[in-house]
Amino acid sequence: MAVAAVILARGGSKGIPRKNIQQISGKPLVTWAIEACLQAEEVDSVFVSTEDAEIADVARLAGASIINRPAELAADTTTSNEALHHAALEIGDVYDIIVNVECTVLPQNRRDIDATIRAIREMDADSAMTVKKHVVFLWRERPDGFAFPVNQYEQSRRQDAASEYALTGAAFAVRREAFLRTRQLVNGRIALVKTFGWKVDIDTPEDLQYARTRME
Repeated sequence: MAVAAVILARGGSKGIPRKNIQQISGKPLVTWAIEACLQAEEVDSVFVSTEDAEIADVARLAGASIINRPAELAADTTTSNEALHHAALEIGDVYDIIVNVECTVLPQNRRDIDATIRAIREMDADSAMTVKKHVVFLWRERPDGFAFPVNQYEQSRRQDAASEYALTGAAFAVRREAFLRTRQLVNGRIALVKTFGWKVDIDTPEDLQYARTRME
């Protein structure tokens, strides 16, 4: 099964202007994602979907092919599923699996990307996504202003907590046919790919500074 990595990188960004080409340790964000995809053993081709000429130039220099995205699919209201649907049609049916790699999530690495693809193949899944175990002890406030536990005493030790997971947002793999049919990146039989270590989803200037500090 041929695999295409697709990185969505539009030019507009409200929280951080030109976010996808902000420099982290001497490289634009989109370059970090492209390099991880190129290093992945399971990826056959790497594409960047963008409407922005500067991002396209940066992506080509890093080794990716460009999908020219229409401006109407690069608006603030455009969903990832809509942009990815356009990309899936553009790359054609030579590819059986699409792995969507987020350039705004750091650090990216080939192991996570490969693991999502292998999960589809080995588990016969329709889609797969990277997650981390997530344990939170919750409390609520009563009308009188005092607090009561939601789950603090049901799972008093972190290691005893139920196996619940939070998305890292780093990589999502999906069968192209299933995605075109449902228009949902996560669909059908969903495999969870457990990852470890820190990740940051860069959405604010504070996130960007944190990523720079950690990566450097």
